Amino acid sequence: MTYIADEYARVLHELNIRYELYKDFADKLDMCPELLTALDNPTFSSHQKHKVIDTLFDKEIAAFIKCLCGNGRITFYKDVLEAYRTILDNEKGILEADFTTAFVPEDEELDRIKSMLVKKYNKNDVSLRVKQDKSLMGGFVLKVGDTEYDKSLKGAINNMKRKLEWR
Repeated sequence: MTYIADEYARVLHELNIRYELYKDFADKLDMCPELLTALDNPTFSSHQKHKVIDTLFDKEIAAFIKCLCGNGRITFYKDVLEAYRTILDNEKGILEADFTTAFVPEDEELDRIKSMLVKKYNKNDVSLRVKQDKSLMGGFVLKVGDTEYDKSLKGAINNMKRKLEWR
């Protein structure tokens, strides 16, 4: 995520714009890339963009979308969505983490990982995004914020290579 997306997400939060409303806006842009292209196109006037925004989106969020367009930041909409979700999750005491593994883990294993993270980070719950990456060969990579726990076979091999190259 970028600093810019974080700032816009803070504004969304301060304006008390519902997450679902912003997600609906982001979903519309995902479904219609031509709309994103038009809103990002500098040859279209602000007036033309504002007419489109007022027609397609709820009044509650239209001013924010106009601000994104006016500042040339409309292409950051996905990053803003992610940053906004993070702010709301932090308020609720929910920790976000990415769990990448070579093989699909069982539910019991995921529950143990969530339980460990709840205790370690003193949170109410964990939103664990699970991804499969067979290139890890075995083990897992757990990323929580800026901290990464690499317990994969691929990571161990790369560490060994670095140590041997250093000698």
